[in-house]
Amino acid sequence: MFDQYPNQSRWGTGAAGLDRAAFDEGLRKHMLRVYNFMMLGLGVTGLVAFFVASTPALYVP
Repeated sequence: MFDQYPNQSRWGTGAAGLDRAAFDEGLRKHMLRVYNFMMLGLGVTGLVAFFVASTPALYVP
């Protein structure tokens, strides 16, 4: 019989020896760091937009 997915293991996910809790903790740390940078970028964008909107010389030709 032809195996359509030859690289898949029948008895596992392929992450042998990697503890699921450790993987989840590392992923959580990474995503929190990403979200914190996104929040910082959004805050900086808001401050720049406020500064531009409150300075008529920057948007009046």
